[in-house]
Amino acid sequence: MARRIGDPDAIHVRFGDALLSHGHTAVPNLVLKYAAQAGITEGEMLCTIHIWRFWWGEKKPYPSIGLLAETMDKTPRQVRRYIESMHKKGVLNVHERFGGPRNIQLSHEFDFSPMLAKIRDLAAAAGDLEPERIEEHVKRRTRARADENVRAEDKNVRQGRTQMSPEEYKRINTQRRKGATDPDKYTRGVYAVCPECGQRPCTADCARQTLPA
Repeated sequence: MARRIGDPDAIHVRFGDALLSHGHTAVPNLVLKYAAQAGITEGEMLCTIHIWRFWWGEKKPYPSIGLLAETMDKTPRQVRRYIESMHKKGVLNVHERFGGPRNIQLSHEFDFSPMLAKIRDLAAAAGDLEPERIEEHVKRRTRARADENVRAEDKNVRQGRTQMSPEEYKRINTQRRKGATDPDKYTRGVYAVCPECGQRPCTADCARQTLPA
């Protein structure tokens, strides 16, 4: 959504472009309102916000303990205490991340789903969040994940990572090398999984007819 000049609610009006040049972190007001009732201390909430600095999408954030300690001006031991305390309270799940040639532990992945679920329950019980809005939120998230899966599958197809049979995959690659493949087929979704019927290409009676002419 475009920012309207003079809009008092615009974040740039409140903080200025200079402070926002490195981005900003979104914290729902209901989280701040019900964090204490959820058993989260001020120190744990501050630690949570610092972790959320690295939460940019569906993928869970995984900043290192050292980085969190540095930005919070705390010792790594204190940061670990915050994390362990929230884990014991059941508001945070922590998963180890491994990688590299030796598959060593790189950092931890932080899952705040339990905390957000508890906050939603508290807000709903207090009348701040209607059950209908919670249900609609779940539906939107489900649709978003489905759309993301379709986009990911379409990307995989365009990059050659498909679930086609070896014979079909070889035939298409051969045509591509000879220049016989219509490049518009990929942008038109011919090789993409159809979101309506779930086929590639979609069936003849599908509402989203994407079969080549």
